[in-house]
Amino acid sequence: SQAAKIARKFLNREPRDFGAFCAAITLIRCGMASEGAMHLRTILEKDIWLEQDAPYPFADNATRAGLVLYLLANYVNDPALGLKLALQLQQQLQTGSSAWGSTQANAWATLGLAAYGAKFASRDCRGALRFRDGREIPLTGQCSLSQALARDSEVSLQNDGPGPLFYELTVSGIPQEMPSQPGQLLLCKTYLNAAGQPVTSARQGELLTVQLEIAAPGPRDNLVLCDLLPGGLEIEDEALATRAAAVPPALARTYPRLRPNYWEKGDDRILLFADWLEAGQDVFTYQVRAVSRGRFKIPPAHAEAMYSPDFSGYSREEDDFTID
Repeated sequence: SQAAKIARKFLNREPRDFGAFCAAITLIRCGMASEGAMHLRTILEKDIWLEQDAPYPFADNATRAGLVLYLLANYVNDPALGLKLALQLQQQLQTGSSAWGSTQANAWATLGLAAYGAKFASRDCRGALRFRDGREIPLTGQCSLSQALARDSEVSLQNDGPGPLFYELTVSGIPQEMPSQPGQLLLCKTYLNAAGQPVTSARQGELLTVQLEIAAPGPRDNLVLCDLLPGGLEIEDEALATRAAAVPPALARTYPRLRPNYWEKGDDRILLFADWLEAGQDVFTYQVRAVSRGRFKIPPAHAEAMYSPDFSGYSREEDDFTID
């Protein structure tokens, strides 16, 4: 086939790199398994998934390692070829962080490990999910379980078999404690009255301006900024029918370093999406109105690069906001 001819051209040249690996896999997919496997063993003597200073995005080592492992698991029936990769990906997993660092790397690393585990890992999985009140849910074979837990639930996952058990914990809500480190993005939130003075209190019905200062040590693309409101404030929107919309071009051009293109104005927060943020500092503002009397906790603003969530930051909020 034409694909096999192109693959052989790749395999007849030097160096034996990532492109040669893809060519060998192509031969296997074209029905030439013995020829492709012969090349693979030579190619995989080097860590061909490592690449320094790649001139294109989404090409970090975890992404490429996950891709290689996924292809090996699907087209080569030899667990030894992928074992080194699987162990490396497990060692690169960042605990307490965003897994392998970017959404692209997370997707490929997870896909590669899942494919390798599904094909070569032990299927003898036994265990149980145990609750504080004595209840127990047995886990056997390849069963999949989804269990909703109350906020104060105490559960333990017991593995009683030789095979691995995998779990995913999804938490929703607003954290009561923020990370101790502010992050690479620096955020500062200030409420201003009509005279432009910083305030932490207002009269019911008063219009305020929220000023969000954001500073970055270097340029970053695909940024999202989320600002939660204290309980007694609502976003002042002159166009209530268009709560989610593109940022007007004339307004977007007023920001020297931030390039916003879309925003969503919700009941309890505003979301701002930006294509680009230059190094340095910029200021984003929007208006809110004090609607309910009381004393409310000021939530932190949060910003992160959508495809590199470790590049993020929080504003530090210690005051309450009072509405009289």
